[in-house]
Amino acid sequence: MKLPSLNFICLRLIQNKKNRRQDGFTLIEIIIVLGIIGAIAGVVIPNLTLSVDSQMSSSLRSLTGQIRAAYDDAIFSGRLHRMIFDIKTGEYWVEQAPLGFEGRPPLMDSDSESESLLKKDKRNDLIKLFDEQYKNNFDRQMPTSTASNMKYYSIRSIPVVQRKILKPIEWREINDAVTYRQKLQGNVVFAQILSAVSSKKFDFVAITNNNDKSKKEYAYIYFLPNGTATATSIKLATRSKNIETSINEEGPKFTINLNSLTGESNLLEGFQDANFTLPRK
Repeated sequence: MKLPSLNFICLRLIQNKKNRRQDGFTLIEIIIVLGIIGAIAGVVIPNLTLSVDSQMSSSLRSLTGQIRAAYDDAIFSGRLHRMIFDIKTGEYWVEQAPLGFEGRPPLMDSDSESESLLKKDKRNDLIKLFDEQYKNNFDRQMPTSTASNMKYYSIRSIPVVQRKILKPIEWREINDAVTYRQKLQGNVVFAQILSAVSSKKFDFVAITNNNDKSKKEYAYIYFLPNGTATATSIKLATRSKNIETSINEEGPKFTINLNSLTGESNLLEGFQDANFTLPRK
């Protein structure tokens, strides 16, 4: 029996391949194409169920991600953290307190400049007082001390701890692969930021229309190592095209309410007023 030549076999394979192309795609090819389309859609389409433009969705994802990263880092590092918001520029970043700082986050400055200065004067006076008490108490024997059982005042005595709380902190800005300084995208602005530790509202329109252009206006969120944070409400909107110091009332608006116990960011469509009052038993 005569075997077919090599040229004949090659011609038959080419013809079969052409016939398959004319018949259409195979099931495997269709599945592969659908998989590629799904992967591209997962990257391009924002991971939000709300209808927003690309600038707003990108700003929301980045902001909530940084809030969560700061919350987690405060717990894992055992250090007090704070997120700072520049209302005028739309920038925000995270700073870390020094290791061993045992104080509580300071309250916001009041609306009254005179009250703010008065608090600073009282604070400086208290620091001087605690310094004197620290000198007197440090390495001093306690009244209950005996020759066989010597006792000294601890470095963690009340004046020392109180002084640490009052002493100004040298914050260090975090800049790594996860947490770094960012800015809201495009025309997105911090329309309003309200914190549970202060009655002051950081309002974009009021701040940008202030005659003192050199004055800095910062809002803060504090993250404690014990897993709590200052309850905060952040309202985002877009800047008006005609007037840069006003909000576009027709544009997208969103509210981020931070849960002080879990660090979870609750995203709401529109401007939603937060209720920071504790529930009654």
